[in-house]
Amino acid sequence: MSEWPAKTVASRAGAAAMGLKAVFLDFDDTLCATSEHDVLALEAATAAAASALSERGALAAGPVDRARLLADFRALFSRTPWDPSPDPVEVGAWRGALWARALALQVPSPEGGHVAAAVAAAGAAAQTAFDGHRLAHLVFAPGARAAVAHARARGLALVVITNGHHRVQRDKLAAVRAHELFPDPSAIIVGGEEVLRGGREKPSREIFLKACRVAGCAPNEAAHVGDSLATDVQVMRALLIGVALLLFPLFQNRVPTRFVVRATVRHEAFAAEPSRRAKNARGETDVAFSFSSRRRRRRGASTRRFARRCG
Repeated sequence: MSEWPAKTVASRAGAAAMGLKAVFLDFDDTLCATSEHDVLALEAATAAAASALSERGALAAGPVDRARLLADFRALFSRTPWDPSPDPVEVGAWRGALWARALALQVPSPEGGHVAAAVAAAGAAAQTAFDGHRLAHLVFAPGARAAVAHARARGLALVVITNGHHRVQRDKLAAVRAHELFPDPSAIIVGGEEVLRGGREKPSREIFLKACRVAGCAPNEAAHVGDSLATDVQVMRALLIGVALLLFPLFQNRVPTRFVVRATVRHEAFAAEPSRRAKNARGETDVAFSFSSRRRRRRGASTRRFARRCG
């Protein structure tokens, strides 16, 4: 896994020369290689499900196809990762039920019978194994701490903005001891908590404007670092101002679409040409761009063209 380049978050020309006062940081697959850790956590989950069914004598139809189980779970999870109802089921229990539904596609389980109870228990065991493995092994990406220290040494305010269920994200943040790197609680904004307050997650402009208030900067004095076109690149469209976006390669061996951008935000704009398409770690189709920074003739040229080209 590639290390965080320490100078990714600030140009060698100096943050002050860029008019840059703050950097906003995504968490999953940016500060932390979550998807890479999840590969082994998902293996632990499918193994726990198969073992639980075997222990309960519910494998009369043969062993569990773990690859199929994972594919079926992913399909269910992608549609409803947590309970959307007004009175939601606890997120761990909800995901355990998703595992059970995926298992039931392989293991016939008449409702109310011994097999149905075994499938439900195996689903819960799968989610428990996943959570336990993920949280026990999750760490910041190599070099992330050094990059944060480098940015702070240049006088930049840092704010983490992470999407996801509030409980799940807070558990991950606690696992990596994010409070040690970001001791100010207001410097970590969890999208799921904003939703609970009636707000929205990235790429909504409101969550980035909140980060600006926390950092004490104007939007055009901030840069955002992330890995997803859907939620991170769209910050440009959400704010409609000149924000430098920085993406970097965490998984060079598997995901060739993560990249580094370094640019100023006021008097220079981006020139970008799409180079290739591929799947990122979450299965999204990303477009890799090669970037160069060039001075526009008009003072304060906008980066809105870039946002439209990426859209």
